[in-house]
Formats: sequence, C-alpha cells, structure tokens
Amino acid sequence: MSDINARDFIKFESINIDRAKDIATRYMAKQYGVSRVEVILTNRCQLNCVYCKKHLAVDYPEYCIPHSIMMKTLKQWFDHGCKFIHFTGGEVSLCSHIYEYVELAHKNGVEVTMSTNGVNTPTTYESLVKKGVNCFHISLDTYDKDIFDKQVGAKGAFEKVINTIHLITELRDKEHYKTKLVLNVCITPETFINLVDILHFMLSLKPDDIKLIPIAQLKNEWTNYERLYDDKIKPKLLQMLIDKNGFDMLKARINSLVKKSFRGYNNKKVVPPCYLSQDERTIDPEGNYYGCYINYREGASPIGNIRNDSFIIQSKKLRKNIHEFTQSEICQKYCADLTVLCNNYIDKQLDELIYDKCYFPNNENKLFYSENSKSYHLRKLFKAGYNIPNYIYGHL
Repeated sequence: MSDINARDFIKFESINIDRAKDIATRYMAKQYGVSRVEVILTNRCQLNCVYCKKHLAVDYPEYCIPHSIMMKTLKQWFDHGCKFIHFTGGEVSLCSHIYEYVELAHKNGVEVTMSTNGVNTPTTYESLVKKGVNCFHISLDTYDKDIFDKQVGAKGAFEKVINTIHLITELRDKEHYKTKLVLNVCITPETFINLVDILHFMLSLKPDDIKLIPIAQLKNEWTNYERLYDDKIKPKLLQMLIDKNGFDMLKARINSLVKKSFRGYNNKKVVPPCYLSQDERTIDPEGNYYGCYINYREGASPIGNIRNDSFIIQSKKLRKNIHEFTQSEICQKYCADLTVLCNNYIDKQLDELIYDKCYFPNNENKLFYSENSKSYHLRKLFKAGYNIPNYIYGHL
C-alpha cells in the first residue's frame, strides 16, 4: 500500500508527499512539531478590494504582534522544525519589521513566501528579494487595467502591479536571485468566459505558477458551467501548457476548476481529521492562532493566543481540534482542494502504519477495513487520539 493516491497528489510549495508521510509518522508517535507557518502581520492595506474582508485603511495605526514576541516566536518555530513560512496581510510590505523577519527566517534555512498586492515601491520589493523571499504571490484577476483599478479601489494600481511583476522576474532571470512568482487569479462567472485570454496574458508575464481561484462562495453555481468548460475552454487551456514544465498548481486546477471538489468536503459524513492543522500555525495580527487561514478568513473562533500558550500547549490544542475542523461548516464548504487531498493521503498512510504495527491472528488482516473487525475499531480509537498500549496490538 506504499504509494496510495500518489498520482492524485498536488505538489505546491509546502504541500508534498514527503511531508505528508512525515506528518503521519509523527502523529503515530505523538511527536509535536511544525512544518509551516502563516503569519498575518498587519490588517493595514493601501487598497480597498471589493472581496477583501480583513483589511484596514493605510492611515490606521499599525496594530500587530509586538516585535519582541514575534522574534521569540519565530525562533521557537524554527527550533521545532519549521521549514516554510508565509507572510501575508493586509498588505504585508507595510509591516515595519518585515525585513528583519524575512532575514531571520532565511538565515535559519526556512523557505519564505509572501502575499503582496504589488503596489509598493520597487525598492521595497528589491530589498525583500535580497533579504531572502523565495516566492511572491500577487493577485491579478484581469488584463484590463480599468477593471482592475476599479476592483481594488485605486487608480493606477494595475500599472504598479505589472511593474512589480517585471521587477521580480528580472531579478530572477537576469540577476539569478532564487525567487519565484505565483499569480493568484480569482475567477467569477463574469470573467469565466474570458478565461482563455486571461490565462494567455498571465503566462506572458512569466510566472512560475498560476493559482486559478474560482470564488468559493459561488461553488454551487460553478457546476452549471461544466459542459461549456469541458467542451470549449479546458482544451484551449491545456493546449497552452503542452510545452511548459512546472505549473503544477495550474495544471491541477485546470482539471478541477468547475467541480465542487475544488473546495470543501461537501457534506461528506466520513471525513479524515485535519492532520495538516496540527503541523501548521496560522497567526493573526493580535497573536491569535487558528486551524488554518480559511478558518481565520471566514470568522472562526481562534484556538488560543501565542502570547499565552507555549508551543506544546498550542500543539495539544490544535491536535484536540483536528476532528472538529473537518466537520465544521467552514471546512465542509471552503477547505482547499490541496488540503483535502493531503488529509486523505495522510489518513491512508496512517492505515498503513497501523496495519504494519498490528499483529492479526486468524487472518484478520483480510478484515482490516471491515466495520465488524476488531482492527477497524482499534484504528478508529487511535485516529480519535486514544493512546493504544503496545501489548494490545498483539492480542486482537
């Protein structure tokens, strides 16, 4: 059973098979660690995007985690195995300590990614590249500058974003900095019909990948477009990528773009726990931590606060909630397709690890997945968090 669903696995930045297997192994051993962190450093932003729920105007006083606490927490995460950190906002480049945080992460061998609106100064982005940002995520939903400026509520924003994109790709290609560019493209029913032209324009900007994001709140409507997409649009999108290496996320999304599976568990009665949530941290500007960014974005209650909870307490609280996350209304509706696939993969890896550890008399291994077998109930107990003593494994 060694490579269950490996072909279906989407590799994107911190999401990969090796990490999934490691999470399963550590879950079995009850070892706490953190592989990825997402920090919302500030709610301030220069723009006023129509779909953004979490921004504050740029002239608001900056309210964020105190510098000393953030530095201490970063070092703690790095000591516990953090390999990926994603800084976001608001507009993250407005955070007064962003350069120091990036530099610290880079010096500790952590891969640094960042979501930015792309309208800050060229000097800002050049400095961030030189401090060690490995990848920039920039949102760009259209090739029409007037529509874009209206979407973000700022005249001239489109030109600034395009200039920033060119700057980053030049630093990557001509000066050979190890930085990448991912374009986030939100898709609405209004822009769906122009998707071929939109993708052609985005590819001309020379990104390393493109993340197509159908508006999740409209996901029940997207299946109405499935026939049009499969017959008229999808073949043209795939044709554009025939000779292109990479673009793992784009290729995966093209195949699932108007299917309900691109978001959520869709009211399935049997879902895996959210194993990823116990291996990550999502921190808001007040120091609250959540199961994931989507829980934060959709208004879920925080699990705790890094000012009050030690790393071990954080880990225990998150692990305690891994079943509630995937069964919650937010995760059922909006969980990202990558996360769903990864949690399912980890769940099956745990089946394999438990199977290997158990001793099955009377050929009970044939009944491992049967609801009438003792091993099935043992598996359920273990995944629910119960500590099963080793001697029980030999006496099923």
